[in-house]
Amino acid sequence: MTKFFLSNCVLFSLLLLCFISSILFTNRKLDYGSQVVSRRLTSRTR
Repeated sequence: MTKFFLSNCVLFSLLLLCFISSILFTNRKLDYGSQVVSRRLTSRTR
């Protein structure tokens, strides 16, 4: 019972870590994309 519980906890923590890392990665990509778009817009206006 305890072994099963521990393995479940480890699996859950790993899933949570992957989920958080993926969210952070997508946020970084979005930030980079917005920066590129803003740069293009500023270069167009100038």
